[in-house]
Amino acid sequence: MEKEWFNPVSLLKPDLQRLMGHITDGLSPVIQKAILTSKIRIISDDIPGRLIPPVANLITKEIILQDVYLSFLWCCSYATVAFNNMYYEKAMQDRDIVTFSDRNELSKVNLTLFWARSLTEKATHWPDEAARPDRPDQWTDAATNLFQACVAYILFHEIGHLLLHTCLVDVLVPGSKLSKNNVKRVHDAEKEADEFALLRLIANSTLDDVLLIKYLGAALAHLSNFYLLREADTRGDAKHPDLDSRLRSVIKHVKLNREADQIQFQAHLSVGLQLFLQLSGKRVVPENPADTKFADFGSLEKYLFALITQFKN
Repeated sequence: MEKEWFNPVSLLKPDLQRLMGHITDGLSPVIQKAILTSKIRIISDDIPGRLIPPVANLITKEIILQDVYLSFLWCCSYATVAFNNMYYEKAMQDRDIVTFSDRNELSKVNLTLFWARSLTEKATHWPDEAARPDRPDQWTDAATNLFQACVAYILFHEIGHLLLHTCLVDVLVPGSKLSKNNVKRVHDAEKEADEFALLRLIANSTLDDVLLIKYLGAALAHLSNFYLLREADTRGDAKHPDLDSRLRSVIKHVKLNREADQIQFQAHLSVGLQLFLQLSGKRVVPENPADTKFADFGSLEKYLFALITQFKN
């Protein structure tokens, strides 16, 4: 008998709806009115199918949010939390290079992430041995908090398109070839929607811990697109700017009050970039052992982005 389809991520939807409502309540009256009068609809798609990221329909004002895609994001959130916690524990050993091969949890984290990436080909049942939001362990709560911030950023990005870019309806005709000028218009619209989403996400955040999670969620929203790639080539296309340039734009807007939070954000970012390069089969560790000594996470981040630029070209 075929196993009945069940997606545990559906259990997180009520909390996600409450978070979106809370954030929206904190927006300016002008933005609230714009969202209300635009009659934007977020439609939940719980049918098992190949992973499809949400796209705003400029004509119907609909954003389709797929459960399969949410599953992918939760798994990315879990892997992010897990790898960073393991990384911090290893960092206490004061080594230039750390590995996780001796961690018993590594197989579970890898299974979770690799299953999530397989959803681009077809939807399969959530593996019993993988991490799941309905089966608590030491990282599930933190993963769910990060997941909610990530989804909120993505939804506000699409809402930004519906509020700001209805002028592009005639440009974004399926199958049409964009002129050089229209490519720039579309790319600028993506960057504008990214900034709109980030500003809306953090608009009413005053607690330092909440602010950190929201910035990490915005960063993961972009890094998750990195993890969908099979090659270390982050170049965009006619409708999207380069992935690494969009992530850099988010980083430039990050404003954290505590030095510890700044370091943690940079650590998450460096681990995420290293994970992407590892998934792409690229060497991360410099060949010269002397070059493995980075002064801080900022210099490590610069090195990793330089690698990504190299592979992109």
